[in-house]
Amino acid sequence: MRFLFRENADIDKVKNRIDGCGGDPSISPQACNSGSAKYHAFNDQGYLQWDEDGDKKEVNSCSVGAHHMRLYANPWWVYPYDRNYNVTW
Repeated sequence: MRFLFRENADIDKVKNRIDGCGGDPSISPQACNSGSAKYHAFNDQGYLQWDEDGDKKEVNSCSVGAHHMRLYANPWWVYPYDRNYNVTW
């Protein structure tokens, strides 16, 4: 894990703000693309959960691959959906 988001940060809200697309905010490089789903297991609320994410990524270039970020949170069947709640953190 590299980043922890807080203050009502659901997955869609964070992805919308960090991708640089749509001018909200406009940042470079833009990460308007999505990759294939990858899975992550994490312990939240005292038990192991799995989530998948297709990430936000920039376009591949000839010289380098695309930088990307995957965002994981509670899966669709765990409340609160697309967010984590952990009183310890």
